[in-house]
Amino acid sequence: MKWNIEKNQPRWSEVKERFEAWWQRSSCGRPLMRVIARRDESCAAAGLPPPQSNEQNRLDPDYNVARYRNYMNSHYFMAEAFPNTTASLGPGSLAVYLGAEPEFAPSTVWYKPCIKDFAALELNFDKNNYWFRRHADAIRRQRELSDGEFFVGIPDLVEGVDILSAMRGPQEFCFDLIDSPELIKKHLTVLNELYHKYYEAFYELAKDDTPGNCYIAFEIWGKGRTIKMQCDFAALMNPEQFREFVVPYLQEQARHYDRRLYHFDGPGALQHLDAVMAIPEIDAVQWVPGAGNTPSGDEKWFWIYDKIKNSGKALWINFEGIQDYHEMVAVADKIVKRYGIDGLYLPFPEMSKAEADSLMLHAEQQWKQ
Repeated sequence: MKWNIEKNQPRWSEVKERFEAWWQRSSCGRPLMRVIARRDESCAAAGLPPPQSNEQNRLDPDYNVARYRNYMNSHYFMAEAFPNTTASLGPGSLAVYLGAEPEFAPSTVWYKPCIKDFAALELNFDKNNYWFRRHADAIRRQRELSDGEFFVGIPDLVEGVDILSAMRGPQEFCFDLIDSPELIKKHLTVLNELYHKYYEAFYELAKDDTPGNCYIAFEIWGKGRTIKMQCDFAALMNPEQFREFVVPYLQEQARHYDRRLYHFDGPGALQHLDAVMAIPEIDAVQWVPGAGNTPSGDEKWFWIYDKIKNSGKALWINFEGIQDYHEMVAVADKIVKRYGIDGLYLPFPEMSKAEADSLMLHAEQQWKQ
């Protein structure tokens, strides 16, 4: 397929260079930035009827592409923003390919626990699994419909302990870690092998002509094989458990890929920050404070970014929870002043064209070092 990302992001060649500089903890004159601006309403295409079901909302490729084309027609992709979408089976679709049943909700997908006994569990790559085939077919169809004008990203597979917890149920899995540690490690080893196989299947569908790929939920692009890594279950683990059941498998996973972003979710996971920072293959880190906490750009979280920066990893800091444009720019000013522009990615929320133009001018004038 011929690629034509330039139709919606005319500076795509430069965008790739800026992403690669960020992965290398460098920059191209200012921070890496995601800036998407709303066009005048008269530029928007006709609206679509609402989806007939939560399942259609996520897995109907024709519907999703039509919806995304409407989005592209009504927005400008500025700075390093680029057009991308995907078919989604929720955060942790690997669990579904391995036997869990999905429950589609308006804003996410839940997974029904399916493991009764770890001793009887056999995990295998099943190319004929209904949900894997459905998911792969949807992404393949979206790529065909895209005409190369936007990315179809790698879905949010998730890995390791988070998948076993989803398939078993978090409460039961807490006891399993204590009662059957060697059995859990055996399954984690197999699970890493399966992650690589399922990832590769989607990479072949999603890669561009660089080759490289984007990872949808985190608005990142990288040369080669690019992934997001995580362990949200870490909030329920003590540091010893995390080092025993998570760190070795993250290390093994990371060695298989070219560009690696780690996703921290919530204050409960921060007890493991040092352990993750000690994994040299991880390139960049994102922190999400979680519901009920101040935004990720709040100065109270700067100690986290200090550790990430001092460990030699790139920073991914967004502005979720900040509604006022001027407040957002003021927060960004503090972040840039403290951390510099090298290895800094600032994904901004969608804004008006006037605000986006003002932000770009401010960045070019004030965020140079």
